[in-house]
Amino acid sequence: MHVNTLRSRLKKVETLLHVDLNASNDLLNIQLALKLYEKSVFLHIDH
Repeated sequence: MHVNTLRSRLKKVETLLHVDLNASNDLLNIQLALKLYEKSVFLHIDH
């Protein structure tokens, strides 16, 4: 993947999620949300 493609995709993620991927709080929130999602899928919990 070209570096400009990666930058563009990361910017799109920031826009869609209304986050700043350079902000540690936003990164922590994303990590926690992904972990909770993974656990709920693993446990077959309805969303």
